[in-house]
Amino acid sequence: MTQPVFLIINATANRQEPEAHDEYLKRSAPISAQYGAVKVANYCLTETLDDQAMPEHCLVVSFPTRQSIFDLFSDPEYLALIKLRNLGFEAIRYFIGSETIG
Repeated sequence: MTQPVFLIINATANRQEPEAHDEYLKRSAPISAQYGAVKVANYCLTETLDDQAMPEHCLVVSFPTRQSIFDLFSDPEYLALIKLRNLGFEAIRYFIGSETIG
């Protein structure tokens, strides 16, 4: 049995471009779903315990495989959204992880 892989997204919306932010989310969701994306959790972050910049949100998305994440990010439909994504977010970072038990 294959363990799911998680895409962890730390992001801060660009408040100057709410339309771009909303349009990116609307258009990227169905593309992500084609690759098996399932939203696990969406956290609103409220404080940091160090002096580093803090993202507004931390989103955890499950994918069936690591390759499915890379396939999503190379999909032509998704690549067409990059400009919109970059406009709609002040900052966005992606991390791949897996769950460890024990």
